[in-house]
Amino acid sequence: RGEAVGVHTLAMAAGERGNRDEAHALYEESLVLARRVDDGWLISAALNNLGGVYLSDGDYQRAIELFEESLVIGEARGDLDRRARGLTHLGHATRALGDLPLAREYFRRGLIAAEEIGLVVIGLDAMWGIASCQAEAGDADTAARLLGWVDDRLSRLGAPRDAVDLAFEESLRDRLGPERLASEFAAGAALARDPRGERARHGGRR
Repeated sequence: RGEAVGVHTLAMAAGERGNRDEAHALYEESLVLARRVDDGWLISAALNNLGGVYLSDGDYQRAIELFEESLVIGEARGDLDRRARGLTHLGHATRALGDLPLAREYFRRGLIAAEEIGLVVIGLDAMWGIASCQAEAGDADTAARLLGWVDDRLSRLGAPRDAVDLAFEESLRDRLGPERLASEFAAGAALARDPRGERARHGGRR
């Protein structure tokens, strides 16, 4: 088990450095080792992270297979962390394949699981996913409001915005115009700072 954990950690480090081929090989190795010692948590984590490599490479169907297997193992263990991560990642993969209703449902369930255990970063990722689904479905106003919610939370956490987030905002600016985008962003930020409004908003999405 110690070897499996060590190899898995090396895989994460390789991924952070941008060495996808190395990360892929190491996740595969850690998965073999985790299966050998029948460590459910580590098997689930390795499956999920390996799925993330396939997701980044654009092999969405293979990513879905790995995320689904990871989720099944996590659910059998009653692991809400695995549920939140697995569902959110399934949302990204199914959205990439164009199934927006299913992706939105995965993101919604991932958000609920993340909020239940205070997994803030995954919750924000799930809400971002819902916003992206709304945008692709033609509802740029709601997408902008949700993105404003996400970005307000990120700013309060002191977390930087990445290039994907900035590109998403720019695409919404092109569709809505600067003034409408600013208005929707402000509405989303206000929602993020009002616990009663935030709960109501989530209720509308669930």
